[in-house]
Amino acid sequence: MRAALLCLEKLLELNDEFAAAGLPRLGMRIGINSGEVIVGNIGSQKRFEYTVIGDAVNLASRLEGINKQYGTAIICGSLAGRMAAGRMVLRRLDRVRVKGKQVAEEIFEVIGEKEEGSAVLSAKLAMFEKGVQLYFAGKFSPALDVFTTLADDPPSRVFAHRCRYLLDNPPADWDGCWTFTEK
Repeated sequence: MRAALLCLEKLLELNDEFAAAGLPRLGMRIGINSGEVIVGNIGSQKRFEYTVIGDAVNLASRLEGINKQYGTAIICGSLAGRMAAGRMVLRRLDRVRVKGKQVAEEIFEVIGEKEEGSAVLSAKLAMFEKGVQLYFAGKFSPALDVFTTLADDPPSRVFAHRCRYLLDNPPADWDGCWTFTEK
């Protein structure tokens, strides 16, 4: 997570240089996950490559792509989030089912290192958490009120949009989990 945050920091510096040179800005999204994987030279004797495979890798790849949906840069899975708790500032973002999976995964946005958090940021994160708890409980109207107060926050706009949709289309068996059907 620290390496991912450093990558974003260096990308900001690079984009400043690009802007000064009249070049377009670059973007980056990162998915982080922990779990059992197979790593090493994989393939046949004629063609092999050093790689990593496994469900944990597939989920990390899906999390990288999901960043686009939330307007975030770094998302981690639940195990990685638990492992970093207390050392990193994480925002519980959602419970999702990614394409190809039936089991829900709680995901977190990686915000920064613990000592970097400000009082304003802490208040915003606490307000977002309140909205997410209401949303998970199926209380879409009060959740919408919370997310609307955080209109400058991309994930809050996503949840406000979802709450409006779910109020107009009440789910029959809400479990608090959003299912993504694309990679």
